[in-house]
Amino acid sequence: MDSREKVLALKEWLLSQRPEDEQSAQQLQLAVGFLPLFMKLLPNDPVEVDRYLRMIAWGATSCRSDDAPKLGLFELVDGEWVPVEMEIGAPS
Repeated sequence: MDSREKVLALKEWLLSQRPEDEQSAQQLQLAVGFLPLFMKLLPNDPVEVDRYLRMIAWGATSCRSDDAPKLGLFELVDGEWVPVEMEIGAPS
């Protein structure tokens, strides 16, 4: 299963969820409301989807509060786990 297929499966999972309370229902409705736009933006190339998912994962771990428990992002390269590092800067 490639990354695009996994994202589509995640969409189906999201649509199957049943909210526990009113706030959860509103958040779920908002997420489901963005799905059509997200699906149009989703590239057909699984390699490009992988790149976007890597960037999102790195951003999510980088934006955690300083007082939150440390959370690292690693990828398996040649049999070894290597921390994912990205630089934020202006495009050249």
